[in-house]
Amino acid sequence: MTSMPYFIAFFVFLCCFSFGPASAEEVQTVPRFASLSSEEVYFRAGPGKQYPVKWVYHRNGYPVEIVREFEHWRKVQDREGYSGWVYKGLLSARRTALVMGISPDQQIWLTRAMSPESQKIARIEPGAILFLKECTEMSCRGSSQGITGWIERKYLWGIYDHEIID
Repeated sequence: MTSMPYFIAFFVFLCCFSFGPASAEEVQTVPRFASLSSEEVYFRAGPGKQYPVKWVYHRNGYPVEIVREFEHWRKVQDREGYSGWVYKGLLSARRTALVMGISPDQQIWLTRAMSPESQKIARIEPGAILFLKECTEMSCRGSSQGITGWIERKYLWGIYDHEIID
């Protein structure tokens, strides 16, 4: 009879630790944004190495939208709508955004504070990658080439409307 408390303790242990999620990975929604985590990333025609390479990207941190998942592969698309399958190990959850100009001669600025009227601290070119730190409904704070500042959301691709990052 003295082994009964040990049996109960063992049973409680099993119940508490063996009925977790089937996978250690967190379930995430699709679509969602991610960024490329390597200087060279292949966009393939299908979810596997046996599929031909459609595009090769050479921009670490470049934002992409994950639109589909299959095992260890993610179908992603870029700002222009080009899509392909990427191995999930070449993607990062670190949020980035692509700076976009509305007109070719427009100057886009990072500012010291959230307001667009705030002091301008750096001009940022369309096509630059901004590493996001936080986003409110109107603007985002991020860094590029060691400079951190605020920018209006309307100049960014890589974040959904009304998405808040904190």
